[in-house]
Amino acid sequence: MKPSETKGLRSHEDVLEAIVKTIDIPENLDHLARERYQSIGNWLDRDASTIKQYDPEVSPQGSFLLGTVIRPIGDADEYDIDLVCTLKSRKQDFSMAKLKGAVGTEIIRYAEAAKMKNEPEDRRRCG
Repeated sequence: MKPSETKGLRSHEDVLEAIVKTIDIPENLDHLARERYQSIGNWLDRDASTIKQYDPEVSPQGSFLLGTVIRPIGDADEYDIDLVCTLKSRKQDFSMAKLKGAVGTEIIRYAEAAKMKNEPEDRRRCG
């Protein structure tokens, strides 16, 4: 927060509220993030999905779930929003590697269909 932005603030509470407004995710980007993770969930649950039979459900995790997302420092920086995909399957339906591959394949197809600028990144977590 710049010193010029603190003019007119009367109390510590005013200052803290101003800081929160400065670092909080803007409402339009919060809405956009929610639309996007719901879009991924809808994609995974579409009729042509290879995992539809497992009733996929996508939900936020981490700071987005807790409402503690912090605005990136630079305008060119991106928000990092973690998602969880839950499938109703039995342990014998998938090995960890096959589960990751099945969901990953659908995410790649989603990225292609949505004409995303960046390809999805393969990460090591799955469980």
